[in-house]
Amino acid sequence: MKGLYFPNRDFWQAGKGSCPSWGWQSILAGREAIAPQVMWAVGNGQKISIRTDKWLKIGVLGGPALRNEPSTIVDLIDFENAEWKEDLLRDIFDHNIVTEILATPFGLPSTEDKLVWMDNKSGRYTVKRGYLWHKKNTMTHRHQQPTTSYQVSPDL
Repeated sequence: MKGLYFPNRDFWQAGKGSCPSWGWQSILAGREAIAPQVMWAVGNGQKISIRTDKWLKIGVLGGPALRNEPSTIVDLIDFENAEWKEDLLRDIFDHNIVTEILATPFGLPSTEDKLVWMDNKSGRYTVKRGYLWHKKNTMTHRHQQPTTSYQVSPDL
């Protein structure tokens, strides 16, 4: 699948393509269904984009990067003192974001970043947990009134 649909990207950035198979479309639908509960756990910060990846509980930071702003998390960490580069963070982000970043743990320089499932303490995704989360979140919306109203033509 990687060679066909996303040879130069990772799975989370993969698009539908020009002639997707039914299987690939199903995989993308599954990805979109679980995406709200998946985020990066910071290890050494080398794989995580500061503005485009979800690595904070508030979600993707987004927005334009400031001039000379680092692009990956690794540049926000002072591994020598095992702490975030707080002065740099305060230059880039507002107080609420800085507070959340400072509360975010990170690993050793040898620890790789990894994607985790936020719906359980272990961070591991299981089909059962994904199904239960999806069922809970779609059931709450299923009983709401439709937002679109339709009128029946008298000619019909």
